Amino acid sequence: MSLNRVAVVLHAPHGVEVVKQMAKLVYGLGYNLLVLSKPTSAAAQTGVPEASRLAFKLGRGLLIVPDIKDAIELIQPTETLFFVENKKAEPYREEDVCLKVKSGDTVALFFSGLEPGFSAKETEHGKAVRLNLPGEVGCIGLAAIVLYGLRQKLLAL
Repeated sequence: MSLNRVAVVLHAPHGVEVVKQMAKLVYGLGYNLLVLSKPTSAAAQTGVPEASRLAFKLGRGLLIVPDIKDAIELIQPTETLFFVENKKAEPYREEDVCLKVKSGDTVALFFSGLEPGFSAKETEHGKAVRLNLPGEVGCIGLAAIVLYGLRQKLLAL
């Protein structure tokens, strides 16, 4: 299934709820792999075990890594996209991701669990992209929009 070629990465979450909600979202939409990169505080202590329990229960993958570089090294994506709210970033092109996934490539989609988001240094590991939204929706809202839309397109192809 093409959804298996998409890795969803939540970078630097610090709250339990954001980890739980991201796990529910990713697995609920049928994606197989959630990566938690650099979880801290309650996210590391309580969120990781809860996400792990959910992943095990559903037979899905969960990977915990210390940083972005480790996630990329292990996933080995052909395309790495960092979703940012910077209006100067390139617009997200869902069609391009669909083409890569359909051709058998792996795509990593990074969402920041921290406000204000990714630093310029962090996005050097891939491509910073943005959605054209009228306001901020937070990392879970952003992931929901991206993952649902991508799922619909991939399953229709």
